[in-house]
Amino acid sequence: MHSHSSISHDSHDAIWTDDPAQYPQSSSEKKYQSLYKKLREELPPREEALALTHTYIQSIHPDFPVLDPKSLLSALDALYTSPSYASETQEFPKGWPKQLPAFKWNKKIVDIGLDDTDIPPMASVAFLIFTIFNLAAIIKVRRRLYGSAPDRYYQSSMIFAPECFSQVSLYTVQALIMLIIHCIHTPADANLWTLIHIGMSYCIELGLHRDHPEDDEHTKELNQLVFYTMYGLDRSISSIQGRPLGFRDECFDVKVPRIPEVVVSNGEPSIPWLTAGIIRYAHHNFKLQQIVSSIKTQLYHHGDRSESAWAEDPLLVQQKINSRLKSWWESVFDDGFNIQGVDGRYLRVWRLKLRIRYHTAKVLLFQPSQVIQHPSDDSLHIVFDSATSILDDYQLLHDSSNLDYGWRTVQNTFSAGAALIYSFWMSRAVQNQTNAMGISKTLRICTSLLSIGGEWWPSAKASLSNFGAVVDLTIQRTHSMPRRPKQQRLAMSTIRPSDAGHMNQVVGEIPAGLAPTMPNVPSFGALVSGPTVAPIAAGYSSQNWPMVDGGNTDHLPSNLHMTSVHPLDLRDSPSYDNTEAEYFPEIEHFFADFDRSDFSWSVPMTEAERTADFGPILP
Repeated sequence: MHSHSSISHDSHDAIWTDDPAQYPQSSSEKKYQSLYKKLREELPPREEALALTHTYIQSIHPDFPVLDPKSLLSALDALYTSPSYASETQEFPKGWPKQLPAFKWNKKIVDIGLDDTDIPPMASVAFLIFTIFNLAAIIKVRRRLYGSAPDRYYQSSMIFAPECFSQVSLYTVQALIMLIIHCIHTPADANLWTLIHIGMSYCIELGLHRDHPEDDEHTKELNQLVFYTMYGLDRSISSIQGRPLGFRDECFDVKVPRIPEVVVSNGEPSIPWLTAGIIRYAHHNFKLQQIVSSIKTQLYHHGDRSESAWAEDPLLVQQKINSRLKSWWESVFDDGFNIQGVDGRYLRVWRLKLRIRYHTAKVLLFQPSQVIQHPSDDSLHIVFDSATSILDDYQLLHDSSNLDYGWRTVQNTFSAGAALIYSFWMSRAVQNQTNAMGISKTLRICTSLLSIGGEWWPSAKASLSNFGAVVDLTIQRTHSMPRRPKQQRLAMSTIRPSDAGHMNQVVGEIPAGLAPTMPNVPSFGALVSGPTVAPIAAGYSSQNWPMVDGGNTDHLPSNLHMTSVHPLDLRDSPSYDNTEAEYFPEIEHFFADFDRSDFSWSVPMTEAERTADFGPILP
């Protein structure tokens, strides 16, 4: 009894002492020694890691600019160096060996030996690095340039996930964005909309939604890039799924990152040319997201429309937003993207992606919505022309090996095809100005791209047969109509009077297969080229596109919740072509699906549709 009491007393003193020097160190030391052993086993050869990191910087980072490339390479070096130091120490501040040399993270020097340094947790950096390897490997595999399984790196990242997500910090938001990007690129058991709302909540918790004049320029720019990347994801996924925006624009005052001015001194730019170009590209993307937010807020809402917030004439609102869209495109057109030190072929890919997103926003603006349920012939013309442009530009990206087949890309390809078909059948005026060869070619582009995307997204392949029947009937309809001269796309002439002949000048010719800028690194701009909003439909046939919430359609695309009127009653609309649609049950079902909001590619995918065992998304 006495011996037992003595042991208990000693243990009590060790646990409750106020002297940190007497804390038991063995548990923490053992934990980190185990993690570093795993790190040694999981890290690929350094040359392979560098190639994957450069693939990420070139292909993914421009669309999600939440990590500083130079800091990323510095942290990568620290991660490879740290295991050798870990075996010689018992102190692990934030999980790093205390003797580790200083490195850079988020544009700041991190010195582990200084207690007052803002040290990123080792687990957060490791999670980010392995997720980067995973994303880059996915891109390379889909370009037939890589033989290793990408999920190997994803499983490695999960080793560090519990500690990485154990607290709310800027590093947590960066990691969460990387997790969301992973979910966009591969079928996984995760609800993107929920993850994004968690991320927006983290941004608010950390104050990233507010402008802080006292912050230095580097901190301010990084916070802006992180916030607006999460903001853009929210606008994108909310529009696709027809759910409310996570955070209304009037609730924050943080500014869009400004286009940086590069000063050259002694032949050296004040900031790297590539960094300057990426921020310029991001600036235009974020500005467009603000317009998309206005479209969704003003035209896709329920409730009493007599409220003061919605009292303005909806057609007038539509025209005002359209003017903003035109001004945005003119700013892109006038920008020129002539950035010294950045390969012009990469810049042309950026401009092409911006043009796709411009036309996607046009479709979202002019297609049927809750507020404007029966678009005019002019509006359907714009929908038809913009949907055609989206598909043609996706084909350009594909031909130059710069089209990834992530969720948003395949989703938006399907949506553009559905928008084109819908506007064609709903408007006699559109039919009268449609060239049979042109629409046949565009719809074949759509089905071809979906067939390729079906290699990684089984739901796309499963639904393509149903969608293909509607495509075939549409092509049959065009060939049965009297021949008419080919018409110039309306969308081209609505940008600005002088732009129609210069659109290709803006984008430029994209060569078939951009040459890599370094050995074994694929060309730039292949990732997440999918626009940030999806027009009209997200798929075809509720039997083939799984739905979350047990089939509840409340979460479905807002652009599909048009009206409670059955589509056949839309014949009262002056633009509805009632001459032949009723003769084709597939077309009638197509309209009915619009009304019921059955066009759905839900997130997450079902377990049966997963192409690999990616494990749990979060611990």
